[in-house]
Amino acid sequence: MPLPVQVGIVFVGIFTVAVAIGTAWPSIRSAATTLVAWQGCTIKGNLSENGDIYHMPGDERYAETRIDTSRGERWFCTAAEAEAAGWRRARPAPSNWK
Repeated sequence: MPLPVQVGIVFVGIFTVAVAIGTAWPSIRSAATTLVAWQGCTIKGNLSENGDIYHMPGDERYAETRIDTSRGERWFCTAAEAEAAGWRRARPAPSNWK
């Protein structure tokens, strides 16, 4: 019996990729995360009240930042790509921030 498969479009940086989503990938979001990690695009472009910022691996808020592409958030492969698109790097939190 064939597995149920859906096809989704994932936007990765400047690339558009069609991915097949089956039981191995339960959602387009996990497929996109897997795809960008595989391509080495690990910089998170996050929309916030402070503007369009990007988080590099190892940055203070990187692990807790979630990317929602339906809101216009995105992944970048390089800091130069993020900056060329008008995003700025996240600043460290103030020392008195909790």
